[in-house]
Amino acid sequence: MEWGLELITGRETPARMLGLAYGLETGLRSFYQEMSARTGDQELARTFLRLAGIEERHQERLIELQASLTGRALEKEGFEAREVAPLMEGGFTTEDLLRAHSEVLSSVTGLLETALALEAQAFDLYSRFAHRVESPETREVLYQIAGEEKAHLAHLGELLDRKV
Repeated sequence: MEWGLELITGRETPARMLGLAYGLETGLRSFYQEMSARTGDQELARTFLRLAGIEERHQERLIELQASLTGRALEKEGFEAREVAPLMEGGFTTEDLLRAHSEVLSSVTGLLETALALEAQAFDLYSRFAHRVESPETREVLYQIAGEEKAHLAHLGELLDRKV
């Protein structure tokens, strides 16, 4: 699968990176919710719903970080209206991904491989963001989220091994 869109120019402020990360988490959460409803595999559906919940918690942490960086507390809706790009890791919306790769996403293996690719990109994204920010507190939270994305990779990989 080609993921072609590079979302980071290297000139983003930490606040902008957090807004971008929030939008990417929104897209990934949407992907997991949609794929959970579409798959006939109950174990995979449960896994995707659990991951969607974790992505939502990531969003909450990103809002808190944004407030600490800017000195402004934002409600979720205000943050989304001002800061969020409506894309998931890879630069796709869930609808784009479904249109472009419906055949791949019609099998358990394809779903798991796609989820693995998206989580790998999330891990990379948070690692790069953490490397670029100056605030030690922000860096720590971003590395924690990157670690959680890495754990998602391990869990999805184990599930793929069992399903293939």
